[in-house]
Amino acid sequence: MYHLGIALKSKKAPHSLKKITLSAISQYLERSTWRIDLIKNLNEQQFKQLCIAYYQVKGIKYSLFTMGVNNSLDILIWKNEIISKVIHCSTLAIIDLVEIRHFLGVMVHERATEGLILHRGHVSEAAHLFANSHQIQLRSEYDLLAQIELLTEKKQRRLWALLRRIKGAELDEESLKN
Repeated sequence: MYHLGIALKSKKAPHSLKKITLSAISQYLERSTWRIDLIKNLNEQQFKQLCIAYYQVKGIKYSLFTMGVNNSLDILIWKNEIISKVIHCSTLAIIDLVEIRHFLGVMVHERATEGLILHRGHVSEAAHLFANSHQIQLRSEYDLLAQIELLTEKKQRRLWALLRRIKGAELDEESLKN
């Protein structure tokens, strides 16, 4: 890591100097490059954290809810002090009817009128039909990528910085291969 020794005088304390590193500046200078392989290469926990970070960057009021034998993570979206939407981040290879029914149970329990499952797997036809009939949207990692690309450049940079922390390393061509 390179350090750039820029000294800035603080207006509040003119005698003190602040040191800024190149890595601190780079998050504002570099253009984030979002690609589908980046999302596909995230492990289960990292994918869930990316989903959370996306809503955090958008400034949407949310809380987290973990439930069930598979310890699934749900994001509860709040509007006017009530839960309006439940979002489930799934890394299962196949989303089947059992998974959708379980998620509907969470929606009913939370009294949410809308549901969204962000997934990286294949969705069975029965699960598609059931989800459509119960106001549950099914969105893949490709849809998540499209939504990220619609964010402002500033919000994309914030999300990129959060993803760097999630991955625990610099995001470059080498880290994408891992």
